Amino acid sequence: MHMFQRMLICPSAPPGLTSAGLLLLALLGLPAGPLGAADLSQQRDDFLAAEAALRKGDSASYIPLRAKLQNYPLFPYLEYAEAQPGKNEQVDAFLAKYTKTPLDYDLRRRQLKLLAEKKDWKTFLSYWQETSNTEMQCLRLQGLIATGQAELAQKQGAKIWLHGDALPDSCDPVFEHMQKAGKLSRQLVWDRIDLFREGDADNRTAMMKYLRRFLPATDNPWHDLWMLSLTQ
Repeated sequence: MHMFQRMLICPSAPPGLTSAGLLLLALLGLPAGPLGAADLSQQRDDFLAAEAALRKGDSASYIPLRAKLQNYPLFPYLEYAEAQPGKNEQVDAFLAKYTKTPLDYDLRRRQLKLLAEKKDWKTFLSYWQETSNTEMQCLRLQGLIATGQAELAQKQGAKIWLHGDALPDSCDPVFEHMQKAGKLSRQLVWDRIDLFREGDADNRTAMMKYLRRFLPATDNPWHDLWMLSLTQ
């Protein structure tokens, strides 16, 4: 089922908005005006038709349906579907209207990923907002490195490095940069290795093999002993 359809109010619900619908409106900061059961049913049908027309690129059908849905609770999801990552004016208009909502976060994330793929780091940083998502944090650090802010990226990268779980692939270029710049010290590498003394054995083995690349060659014998201890 399409994401828009999953968000629709259940046809068997009583007249007016369900609790899920009210929650959505609260998150988007929209008013919850009264809706009759018949009106809501018609708008729901129009919404599904509009969503299908938009997906097919059928603007002749979509535009009049869209005009009828201006007050429908899920109208923002049509606007979300219209805003295509990479089309900056569309993205900017949507983010300005729905800032700090779940839709803002999702569209911004898609925009940032596209910009990262294109290596358009200057534009990437202009869309950046703080997040706890490690994948996105490491993409930002890549952007900082590429735009001459390597020192800041190295400091923040060191904090991400000391994590006792596998990290997203987007972090690898950051760590490789830090190693080449002499900012991923031998001590930092061993500190992270120590984080894997406990936990899932398969995960520990895989991570230990990965971390070996960051050690100086003189530490390989110590790494081999550590790996041997995992099997005993």
